Amino acid sequence: MGAHYEAAKANLLSTPGVLAVTRSGWDNIISIGNTTGDNDFDGKEPNSTFMLHPLAVDKDFIPFFGITMQLGNNFSGAVADSSHIILNETAVREAGIKDPIGKKFRIWKNNATIIGVVKDFHFNSVREKIGPVAFYYNPNNAGRMYVRTNAAGTSASIAAVEKEWKGYNASYPLSFSF
Repeated sequence: MGAHYEAAKANLLSTPGVLAVTRSGWDNIISIGNTTGDNDFDGKEPNSTFMLHPLAVDKDFIPFFGITMQLGNNFSGAVADSSHIILNETAVREAGIKDPIGKKFRIWKNNATIIGVVKDFHFNSVREKIGPVAFYYNPNNAGRMYVRTNAAGTSASIAAVEKEWKGYNASYPLSFSF
């Protein structure tokens, strides 16, 4: 549905009971398993390794989940956001970045500027220490759609999602979870 996401989102948002829609990369917000050490940033010690959990998101992702901006701004949805990155507090602290807003941060081969820092949140088991996270704006690299519903509209919302899904992927079964 990636190529039809905006149309599907608009249709879902017109469904009673659907409150919000967003998307992210393939990892799930409650289980960000992807990690990379292929990064560089202002002040990084030569020959050091810094592991973090990257996640491709759209502009609605952070507010959708109620993740609190600690510093700076969220993504706006502008083309320029593809060269922006948002870190969590742990990433900033463990990287040793002072005054992070406006600093350079490279992840893989993508050079970016830090535009925001979010408060730490548990993205794996609450028994695990919160790790460093980097949100990067790449809505076209989204493999997961999230739909927020109100309790009374859950059944109708699921039916609406199934209808949208079948409109674009009739031969592939919908898989969803709460």
